[in-house]
Amino acid sequence: MLIKIPLKCRAVVQAAKKKPHLKVMCGFSRRFDDSYRDAYAKMEQGLIGRPAIIRSQTCDKFDPSGFYVEYAAWSGGVFVDMSVHDIDLSLWFFGDEVLPKSISAHGITAVQPELKKYNDYDNAVGIVEFWNGKIAYYYCSRMMAAGQEDTTEIIGTEGKLTVNGNPQRNFVNLYHNGGITREIPHNFMGRFSPAFVQEANDFTAACLDNTPLPMKLTNAVKAVEIGSYLQEALVSGKQIHFDEIGRRIEKAQL
Repeated sequence: MLIKIPLKCRAVVQAAKKKPHLKVMCGFSRRFDDSYRDAYAKMEQGLIGRPAIIRSQTCDKFDPSGFYVEYAAWSGGVFVDMSVHDIDLSLWFFGDEVLPKSISAHGITAVQPELKKYNDYDNAVGIVEFWNGKIAYYYCSRMMAAGQEDTTEIIGTEGKLTVNGNPQRNFVNLYHNGGITREIPHNFMGRFSPAFVQEANDFTAACLDNTPLPMKLTNAVKAVEIGSYLQEALVSGKQIHFDEIGRRIEKAQL
């Protein structure tokens, strides 16, 4: 499964090259979120110096129905399914040209042990070291109690940027004798629904008005490939290494 997913993605790129008159784009919604776009603009202005570390997470509210257990049979695993959005952010903020140097990952099944039959986990952390001296740290989870917690930190040599560091559904706080309560979104769409609208508008403009696509299709493939390598490192327990032009040094373990 892990090997097939990147192959299918590369096949889409090859098919797109044969029909250059058509617009093809991968829908990584966070690139269309106002907060991420603002953070990117501030980074480009040099407000945090040189970006060096990204710490990003995708954490879903716990679903006791068993849906994600069955979904794991074909999802490609938590890193491909969830962290691919965080990986794409790394490629965006660190630059399209970045190549991984080493990849490692660890995980646990804290609340859904049934995931083990699919070699998957409900909580996992992964680290990607890039050849240009930058590092990305990813956390993905299926067990959040309060709701959707998708946050990102871009740490630079002169400061840092945080996106959704204190998740909240709206600007309402409830002050009561037990403290102060703030609700957060209960699902992915509760956090990113405006980004999906912007994404659809940008793609429509590219098709109708021939405006440039906001992201490279090859970068989407790279994000999926890195996600697959993270999932392999998670299952095998072994670190994966690459040379300076992106070629894998060891043979695949799965």
